[in-house]
Amino acid sequence: MTDKYRLQLIREGNKFFNEKNVETAKQYFMKANYKDGMLRVADYFFYEKKLPLNALPLYMKCGSKERVDEIYKRMAFALGKLLQGNTKEDINNETTANSEIEPSESTESVIGKENTKIEI
Repeated sequence: MTDKYRLQLIREGNKFFNEKNVETAKQYFMKANYKDGMLRVADYFFYEKKLPLNALPLYMKCGSKERVDEIYKRMAFALGKLLQGNTKEDINNETTANSEIEPSESTESVIGKENTKIEI
């Protein structure tokens, strides 16, 4: 892949991400192997959509060990509660009460702001 083509993919991915077309942006970022973009998409899934299993493969691909470990800890916590006989609702209530997910600085700077342009 040429540098010019990779840059074009990244710009298009950024455009789609800013338009909230996250799935398409994800495809562009992955094709370009653009880790910053993949991290933003993963943060969107994890923090905005509360879908850690959608974020996990992206965090792994980017080498974000801290976030991967956090998701694994949450999974272990939930599994432990289920094995103790707690219901899914009990686990959700306890997880929310114990640790509210806070968006990272990079997520706040991109998500929720209309017409945000990312320059490369």
